[in-house]
Amino acid sequence: MHLNHLHLSSTDVVASSAFLCEHFGFSLSTGHATKAFAALEDSEGFSVVLMALKPGESYPEMFHVGFLLQEEQAVHAQHEKLLQGGIDVGPLEMSRGALRFYCKAPGGLLIEVGHAPGAVETTVP
Repeated sequence: MHLNHLHLSSTDVVASSAFLCEHFGFSLSTGHATKAFAALEDSEGFSVVLMALKPGESYPEMFHVGFLLQEEQAVHAQHEKLLQGGIDVGPLEMSRGALRFYCKAPGGLLIEVGHAPGAVETTVP
């Protein structure tokens, strides 16, 4: 058995889907995003479904999506790429032997990018 998809809610589905496509290698499997819905897929067939966050709903404070990269250098490169793209990016930090950072994606999604020696990696373009 494997994890098939992740359903996330966003205050801006169109912007969230564009962010995930541009910075994390997803593509729109629905052809386009609407204000209410978008389905995305990565190169390994993993799907992310985005739907509009309803008024009054919110995530718990530290709810986030995490991406693991193969090397610390890739974490540094992704951090710089996001900074250059004008994304709200937190500082690089070491925590429990892992290099990581958090960024705030459009639509209110919190993203963690990191490298943990020996962990299963995610490929990010």
